[in-house]
Amino acid sequence: MGIVCACPKALEAAKSAKSVRVFFDWNDYLKAALDLLFEEGLDNVIARHSRLGKATRLAVEACGLKNCTQKEEWFSDTVTAVVVPSHINSADIVKTDWKRYNLSLGLGLNKVAGKLQLLGCLSGVEMVLRDVGYPVKLGSGVAAVAAFL
Repeated sequence: MGIVCACPKALEAAKSAKSVRVFFDWNDYLKAALDLLFEEGLDNVIARHSRLGKATRLAVEACGLKNCTQKEEWFSDTVTAVVVPSHINSADIVKTDWKRYNLSLGLGLNKVAGKLQLLGCLSGVEMVLRDVGYPVKLGSGVAAVAAFL
């Protein structure tokens, strides 16, 4: 969960906006997110995200890929930006992952468009890397996660 602020004018404009909601809907999910947070407890949520973020980074490394973030103190425990090999367009990974495995990933924007993918979880990532021509050893990411957890 992140902190989001909007003035009344922005909230009103969001009601009639026709654009696709990519990350969240202003009205529907805040209460549900807070209910889940209070049920699990903030300390437990932070610990879980820390553990799974580290597991995701280990799996990325085990697949032979690089984390875009260069210093450990800059790592996020909720999203991992992965450098995509130069012969692969990250848009192909995202499109294939959605169509074939029903998994939604994010893309790098602006200067890193086509060069990054954003992982919130690792389900299906090894298979889609194989599908777009990256020579990943299937099971390497999962093995790294299992060894860590």
